[in-house]
Amino acid sequence: MMAVHLLRPIVIASFAALLLLACRPPFPVEPAKETTVAVPARCATEKLRFTQATGCQNDGSVEFCVARGDATLEAKVRSIAPSVRTGASRGRAGCDPAVETLYFYPTLPDDPSVCTSRHGAVTDRAWQELCRLASLSEIRRIVPTWYE
Repeated sequence: MMAVHLLRPIVIASFAALLLLACRPPFPVEPAKETTVAVPARCATEKLRFTQATGCQNDGSVEFCVARGDATLEAKVRSIAPSVRTGASRGRAGCDPAVETLYFYPTLPDDPSVCTSRHGAVTDRAWQELCRLASLSEIRRIVPTWYE
């Protein structure tokens, strides 16, 4: 009887250890890789007709022109800002529709990843994307969209 009494704490500790081991994943879990956005050393703010604080003061987007038919440049723009969409006019950016495509970067107030509030500031993530777009030598300027 005395042997059972001495073994009880060992059995309980072993059972607790097995429960803890059963709760861990069967394989090592790697931490999630963060997607980093390479930010230029300096934001080309001279190309931006707004600041980070005023970046969402527009009619739902900011816009810029990209040379038509340059697949590499178009892919680079979409890799920087996957949410961009295109239009077929001059826009406020003053694109030449014969040789340029008008791009819109959406700044909708219902997207908290872009705008901090309606007609408020753009988030740090959105500002980084806009700075990366502005760093492209092929983009002359990025301006707020205003519909009339």
